[in-house]
Amino acid sequence: NITLKDVHQGAYKLITYHINREHGSLFDEWARNGFDIQLSPEGLDYLRHIIYPEQNYTKKESVSGQLNFHISVKPFEVIFMEITRIL
Repeated sequence: NITLKDVHQGAYKLITYHINREHGSLFDEWARNGFDIQLSPEGLDYLRHIIYPEQNYTKKESVSGQLNFHISVKPFEVIFMEITRIL
């Protein structure tokens, strides 16, 4: 659970970017391709085009100057959060 305090009243857009074993993991994709030590330029381009984090969009309203979030994190997962006030 995450609580942000002293925020302006209003609506906020929350975007979460999830990098985990299923989405965006360069290591796991490299392992699926046999751990090739010397990737060709084509192999690197392939990895650049398929490795994307999962994105989730949510709209939240601040209550009494606070924004509250509940986010579950999987093992070996990293989550980046982008919070923007909707004017």
